[in-house]
Amino acid sequence: MVKSGSSLCLFSWDRICILAITGFDIGDTAELGSYTGVIVSAFFITQFITSLLWATVAEKHGNRTVLFISLLGNAITCAVFGTCKSFPQAVVVRLIQGVFNGAVGYVLWAFHCKW
Repeated sequence: MVKSGSSLCLFSWDRICILAITGFDIGDTAELGSYTGVIVSAFFITQFITSLLWATVAEKHGNRTVLFISLLGNAITCAVFGTCKSFPQAVVVRLIQGVFNGAVGYVLWAFHCKW
């Protein structure tokens, strides 16, 4: 149930990614969807990979600490994503966003279970 809210945000990021990719001067606009798919999927891949790591860290150091680090990292990487000048930079920033967002799903689940 927590993950369904995460996928709803995908639609707003699609438009931002398309606008960003058109500014990267990739050449052929026919491949715009493929480039957008790479940027969007990079986020979810690293979110999936790091969610168990964040769960382990949250059990050891506490949910609030992990949530604070995660939200701070999300805020910083969102700002950095807006300043990307090339496609590879955008992919790396989206990978880092996924790393920080892996904690959000776990912490929301943990808070939900405690209530």
